[in-house]
Amino acid sequence: MRLNILIGGKAGQGINKVSGIVSGVLSKLGYFTFNYRDYPSLIRGGHNFNVLSISDEQIESHESSLDVIVAMDERTLETHKSFQKTDCEIIKADEFKDAGKNLNIVLAGILIKLLGISFKSLSEELVLQFKESKDKAAFAKKGFDSRKKKFDLKPLKKKISILSGSEAVAVGARNSGLDIYFAYPMTPATNALHELAKDQVKNNLMVFQAENEIAAASMAGGILSKRLHNHRSSKEIMTYGIFSIAIATTIFSLVAIINHSFYHIPNHIMISLTLISQMVCSLGICMATSNALALSLVNYKNVIGTASSLFGFFYYCLISLFTFFMGLLHNGSLLPMPLYFFALSWLMVLINQSLLKGNE
Repeated sequence: MRLNILIGGKAGQGINKVSGIVSGVLSKLGYFTFNYRDYPSLIRGGHNFNVLSISDEQIESHESSLDVIVAMDERTLETHKSFQKTDCEIIKADEFKDAGKNLNIVLAGILIKLLGISFKSLSEELVLQFKESKDKAAFAKKGFDSRKKKFDLKPLKKKISILSGSEAVAVGARNSGLDIYFAYPMTPATNALHELAKDQVKNNLMVFQAENEIAAASMAGGILSKRLHNHRSSKEIMTYGIFSIAIATTIFSLVAIINHSFYHIPNHIMISLTLISQMVCSLGICMATSNALALSLVNYKNVIGTASSLFGFFYYCLISLFTFFMGLLHNGSLLPMPLYFFALSWLMVLINQSLLKGNE
């Protein structure tokens, strides 16, 4: 059994709360859930959506074909109409405008009814998630009574717990033996930072929040470079880092081209190759950035603060320029971005090699 529910609307409308309530009820009934969140970097407005996948067997990703769409605005229906199954159930939030800030509770009630789950299970979940559960229960009942049962999800004899992606990253990092973590808080990595920061002494782990991305990359690269410096110069380590970035973006580009034009790569292989290439790219950035910073400041020890600030300023100028062109090239597919980074990385290689030859 597999069901996919999409909940879409504007940022700030409580989309995550709807899926959170429903997944909480389902996990206690013994069902596996996978909640995929898609959102732009906006506090209000735009188009956000969650895909909640439900199964009586373990699942590791969401699916595009939809059994239910909960539309908090018209844009949701327009954007996702091509993914609807023939018997897809449509729930329009504008039917319950009078619910105000409790609209997400009403919608959760509707979904629980469609799934064939008792209102008691929903009430118990509301008590766990809200202090004022009596008021919430009234709105949930309004949604629950407005629809008829479509599916029949009976309780299963399984003990399921919900783990967020950030919690999973933190658990995996600690289990792998991580003992130091440098990071700068930025969505969606902030929650992973918070998770790793918990019980640092107990887990024999040090978490340090850097003042910006450059500092975090430089610190991580510094730890890596410390051992390499016994055998290699900063110029050599920086060159290795740049070549690592180029190799990683080449692999990523080849995978994207093959998947787009020749052969649909299975999801688990596509995810694995993408993660590996991104990890190698991150490693290269850490090696290149920290040593480039060290080399650029070597003649400015007396004004190190001003010099590093200027370095950071020009770094952000370049990032802004790269991002601007990235936006111009983006066409809604995954193909332009890898090719864009491929071109940039090999341009870095050529510039670096030219500079090295010029200094010989």
